[in-house]
Amino acid sequence: MGKAPRRKLEGGPLRRPTARPPARPAGRFPWRHALASVLGPLLVVLIVAVLYANSFSIPFLFDDFFAITGNPAVKTIEPALDYLRRSRGIPALTVALNYRWGGFSVWGFHLVNVAVHLANGLLVYALVLRTLRLPALRERYRDHAAVLATLAALVFVAHPLQTMAASYIVQRAESIAAFFYLLTLLLYAAAATAAGRTPRLALYGAAVLAALLGVVSKETVATVPAAILAYHLCFLSRGARGSHAARWALAAALLLPLAYGLLLARPYLLPGAETVAPDAPRAWLYIPTAGFWIDGITSWHYLLSQFGVVVWYLRLYVLPTHQCFDYGWPFADSLWRADVLLPLGVLLALAAAAVASYRRYPLATFCLAWVFITLAPTSSIIPLRDAAFEHRMYLPIVGLAWLTVVGGFDGLGWIAQRTGRRAAALRRAGGVAIALWLAVLGAATVARNGVMQDPIALAADSMAKAPDNWRAHANYGEALLAAGRSGEAMPALEDAVRLNPEGGSARVELGQLYVGARRFADAETVLQPATTVVEESVAAAACLQLATVYEARGDRARSEDMLNEALRREPGWSSVHRQLGAFYARAGFWYGAAGHYKEALRIDRGLIKRLGPAAAAADLHAAAEQLQLGDASEAQRYVEAALQLQPDDALARRYLAVVQAAAGAWAPAQATLASLAQSAPDDAWVRDSQQRVRDRQPLVPPALPAPAAD
Repeated sequence: MGKAPRRKLEGGPLRRPTARPPARPAGRFPWRHALASVLGPLLVVLIVAVLYANSFSIPFLFDDFFAITGNPAVKTIEPALDYLRRSRGIPALTVALNYRWGGFSVWGFHLVNVAVHLANGLLVYALVLRTLRLPALRERYRDHAAVLATLAALVFVAHPLQTMAASYIVQRAESIAAFFYLLTLLLYAAAATAAGRTPRLALYGAAVLAALLGVVSKETVATVPAAILAYHLCFLSRGARGSHAARWALAAALLLPLAYGLLLARPYLLPGAETVAPDAPRAWLYIPTAGFWIDGITSWHYLLSQFGVVVWYLRLYVLPTHQCFDYGWPFADSLWRADVLLPLGVLLALAAAAVASYRRYPLATFCLAWVFITLAPTSSIIPLRDAAFEHRMYLPIVGLAWLTVVGGFDGLGWIAQRTGRRAAALRRAGGVAIALWLAVLGAATVARNGVMQDPIALAADSMAKAPDNWRAHANYGEALLAAGRSGEAMPALEDAVRLNPEGGSARVELGQLYVGARRFADAETVLQPATTVVEESVAAAACLQLATVYEARGDRARSEDMLNEALRREPGWSSVHRQLGAFYARAGFWYGAAGHYKEALRIDRGLIKRLGPAAAAADLHAAAEQLQLGDASEAQRYVEAALQLQPDDALARRYLAVVQAAAGAWAPAQATLASLAQSAPDDAWVRDSQQRVRDRQPLVPPALPAPAAD
């Protein structure tokens, strides 16, 4: 086979012909191309609607409770600028809007997730279609561009690996970031081929803005300049419009998202670093998951582990079986291991193939480069607490789907030319094969969503596939606890602690079960190590449980120490203030009880119904003590605070009359007593107090009952 035919097949640039070739006759049915361009997006919409219909009944799962339902920040919509100053601000804004429009109704959250996934599928379609219609490629794919773009988009939206970002609510950060990533590249491609200077500059500016919004969604979008460079080298190096100076200016502008992404990620990557928004709220149970300072995980060990992880991702793309929600992938400790060297060989071979194909078939170069570039933030040298999660493949699948569909189309054409067979027949057979594969992918997606509908089944699935993963056992125990099956949860949590003695969160859950079962010695044994873990929120939760243990034993001093330690670690937890308020109420330290109850209610006004009676009682007791000390004005302040919590409480209104009389405010005291007399005309205390007010005598304070439990 000669060089010219081979180059034509491979898609590399041909030398400029000396004479203009004859024009290709128009197709017999030009309307088919227009119809394909319309039907493609409609088919993507239909497939997403069918495959994700059962995702709307998936409940909140695992991290959803920490980042969404247990995070007070989602109940307040902050100024827009605040979201742009914090890591993952755009996803946080969408969660807050979800709550504003529908509370914690899971249906609305899934609607947003599926809508973003659908938008990404349409962006994949648009990007592939625009690329195949570039001047260098237009003639080859003229009759097939829309169909190929549709198939690539369908592989993207139908693949079951995508469920981790599309169906797991908290991982919408991945899909939202992917949206801006794809949009940035699409805008760049449109700008590079735009005819006029003004539209071209506007599109370049929109690309930079999309990239900035992307890094605010997730810092992984910081790699988009590398993806744009790969796209330009593979598809536009000979056909881009505009001056070199304009393109260099764009390259410089695209470094802004990269720099801003690094700035947002700095607190997670480096110890002691401050974010651009240090006061930004976060989930109440914060566990650091990324950075060069994570205990026990070095950059070298993480990189070694990623060779096997990436090859596993690629295997899941081709054959998505044995998917696991939580792998607990072990970290490699040496290069000289078969499970490191063999995957490394596979990845080096793929990298070599990408380089080797650059001149003859740059599409393969771009698609393989895309996979490596989009995986780089999570599968290179930046240690993450978890080596493998399937949502990290959400964006890399774009390159794989593109290469599978378009590369397969070109490969079948090459085989036909080498064997003398008709390319159309081979491509029809290939179309049947990819249709069958899409059917398998779709069925697997529906099945995976079905597993995710039941948290217990999902956790059990992870535990069966990753039996040495302590967190899979912990998640299983927590799912059983949520279902009220505490007896079954205890063995699972015990297994989690056995598999990872240094883990704190499973110890807290198990310790709580032991406390409920009044196994205080076991509770102390399992909780004590958790008070020293690096995750301050976990340590604070362990301290709260230990405070209960020590008070049950009668050791009030150690109980108070544990409560104050929890307060030092997490001063913004309403649960800490609530427990301290109850502790001080039982001890008769009413000022402390009233203060902590007040702070708990300030943090979470949703506690007013549950905590209001206890807080009001603490205020009244504090008022009584102030009266005994002769400070009527301070006593009145406490009484008014009680009335704010319990406006119709008759006892608080009686105390209001008492403190008013003690302060010499006889007219207000008389008015308060008159109001009480209307509701209780035969009450002896009210009648006696009214007489005392007329005689300008101090009132006898009514007896205060023991404070209500919170």
